[in-house]
Amino acid sequence: MSYVIPSTARYTLDDGVDTLNFSIPAKKHWASLPVMSIWLIFWTVAEIGVGGGLLTGLIGLLTGDVEPANVVCPGLFMVVWFTIWTLGGTSIWLSLLWQIMGVETIRVNQNDFWVRRQILGVGRSKLYDVQYIRALRVVPSEPYLLRSRRNPYPQWFFNSGTLAFDYGAKTYRIGSDLEEAEAREILTSIQSRFPHYAG
Repeated sequence: MSYVIPSTARYTLDDGVDTLNFSIPAKKHWASLPVMSIWLIFWTVAEIGVGGGLLTGLIGLLTGDVEPANVVCPGLFMVVWFTIWTLGGTSIWLSLLWQIMGVETIRVNQNDFWVRRQILGVGRSKLYDVQYIRALRVVPSEPYLLRSRRNPYPQWFFNSGTLAFDYGAKTYRIGSDLEEAEAREILTSIQSRFPHYAG
């Protein structure tokens, strides 16, 4: 029987003169990608159909071709339904794009800790002052379904990941798609280069 081939880390490290830059591509969950893709096809068809109907009704009201009494009640219901449908579809699109093209960047230097999650250059950044960072550590990763239920939008909210630290009276988690072994490698690199992060 042959040995299991060890996995290689998905992140890349750019070791600068005074900065460590870790780039972590989003993890692809192959079981959910086809489901989301098929659902989005139906979502797009309904979005175009209902959106077109609402637009036609609005034009009819403005031009006087349609009596307001005939469209106000059904129209209000459809506007509410269309709004909820659009928000739901947008969230699925974001989740799909995050898995395909999302990247989390962690930049560490002597003075601060910078984290950015982005899709095609669009995203959110957080900058943390080193004097308030305490107990940088590896925490157990959660199963994907549990993690996605607790935080369906990891690209926007910094509350998931296998690296954690206390910042004031709050705990932040980063490295949302890191394996625990990868997180330990990153932690070792940071603390070897900047020992004050070991406190």
